[in-house]
Amino acid sequence: MRNLILLIGLVLMPVTYAQNSNNKAETGKFLLGATVSPVISWLDTDHDDLQTDGATITGGFGFVAEYKSSRLFSLVSGLNFILPGGYVFDSLSLADQNTKNNFRMNFPSLEIPVLIRINSLPFEKTTYYAQGGITTAYRLAATEFHQASSFQTSDRRVDITPLINPVQLNFQIGFGAKFRVLRLFQLFAEVNYKNSIVNLTSETGYMMAPLRYSAANPVPDIRNGNMVFSVGVLF
Repeated sequence: MRNLILLIGLVLMPVTYAQNSNNKAETGKFLLGATVSPVISWLDTDHDDLQTDGATITGGFGFVAEYKSSRLFSLVSGLNFILPGGYVFDSLSLADQNTKNNFRMNFPSLEIPVLIRINSLPFEKTTYYAQGGITTAYRLAATEFHQASSFQTSDRRVDITPLINPVQLNFQIGFGAKFRVLRLFQLFAEVNYKNSIVNLTSETGYMMAPLRYSAANPVPDIRNGNMVFSVGVLF
């Protein structure tokens, strides 16, 4: 019996050591990767003239970095290029006979997310996770696209960069899964909901003469919402 216990101990010791080594290798480690993202984007407005009128399908791509502080928790950041926006209408677009009643607002942006990720324990080769945090976005441009109402007229693009704040803050929550391929790569897929914390519009821009809207309510409140579907690779 003593010899049997000794034999079991000798077998379990290297297994336990290997598991501890794997756990340590998984923490304090940076993972880098790339991602592509189809996006459903829309605008929420609070104004007596400017009104929301539907979502648009856009996309984005970027780079991601994950720091594993423990087996369960990670800090995630990166750099993303994304094309948020949405359809709206106002009294000016309704009165323009050369274009359709609504128009699309576009805000191409660079984003830096800072997220806390909670990971599940691995199930075979798959790890599931939930995440949340703040995303800071820098607006590269802001435009309106007015589509022609007939073949006899032309589309019209309007630069509205002075009307939009250059920096935007969003909160973001989501969930996803990572699947290990070989020992060096992980494929992942995730879904994130992202929405503006502050107003997109610039009060200074909308107060410049000539006023776009009535003096009683010249500055609309516009918030951007997004559903972001991402796939990518980590290594």
